[in-house]
Amino acid sequence: MPSGGIEEMNLDFQIKSGKVLLDFYAPWCAPCKQLDPLLERVPLKVIKINVDEHPEIAGQYDVRGLPTVIVMEDGVEAVRFTGNKVAERLRDL
Repeated sequence: MPSGGIEEMNLDFQIKSGKVLLDFYAPWCAPCKQLDPLLERVPLKVIKINVDEHPEIAGQYDVRGLPTVIVMEDGVEAVRFTGNKVAERLRDL
């Protein structure tokens, strides 16, 4: 159930309680596009963050490769998946 884009001002508020999935992507990234159907089935709130539009947020979360998916639990990073194995690991999640 993707929630769409990110508003920088309320990201901290959105991730401070419960489980939230952060999807760091770029529109030109083919593996990122392949994740979209899987993200629609994830039973978590999904926040998509375009790294081209929000490089400061990507830097804050130390995103070094795409796609990167981070599951936050009560504001703390619980799980991180990066690269071409993200789809496999999301299925397990």
